[in-house]
Amino acid sequence: MPEAVQRFRCEDDARAALLAAARELRAGGTAGSASLSLRWSRSAAAGMLTVGAPVAATATVDAVAWVPLDGGAERTAVADTGLPPDWRLHRGLLGRRGRISAIVRSRPVSCMAIACSAQLRKTGIPAFHPDDATGDAAGIRCAQPTGLDCATLVDQVEEALGERAACLLAGEGLVTIGPTLDAAVAAVATVETLAEVWWRLLQAGHGEVHGVAI
Repeated sequence: MPEAVQRFRCEDDARAALLAAARELRAGGTAGSASLSLRWSRSAAAGMLTVGAPVAATATVDAVAWVPLDGGAERTAVADTGLPPDWRLHRGLLGRRGRISAIVRSRPVSCMAIACSAQLRKTGIPAFHPDDATGDAAGIRCAQPTGLDCATLVDQVEEALGERAACLLAGEGLVTIGPTLDAAVAAVATVETLAEVWWRLLQAGHGEVHGVAI
């Protein structure tokens, strides 16, 4: 069982943690229309808890939706008031990646700027900083969806993530993952800082930073 599930005493505690994380993102100005999910199984049924940040602002734990990972019971899930529009992306990633327990999709400003630029999203955020723990030698890539099909979107986000904790999503913003909810939330601030610094370096002109050409 994933660590993130074990550290909550009950489902209501996990729901409350999701709401608190969503409110934290909104307070920090990095949420936009963020959505969050946390792996949470009921008996033998693998599933996830998920909520959208706009709903979380005034919601109680009852508004957090539970969705099975096997694709069943979609009608029941859609009836939950806190279910974010992109819940299928969360379900697809959690279903494929057994080692992660949480996902955050957010729209921090600098990440959005890069993800919405037809030119900049081709390279994403290069590995210009040696302490970047969310990427690798290739930096933080940008998934570039070619259609609205959910399975295709999950494929493209998976490819962009690779072994990283984050990727940009073209025209949208940022996707972060983690072994715990805290890790996935913390990665949002880390990547947004990198995105902001990279954006400022681009504005400053040509040069080189740790071997990366600007």
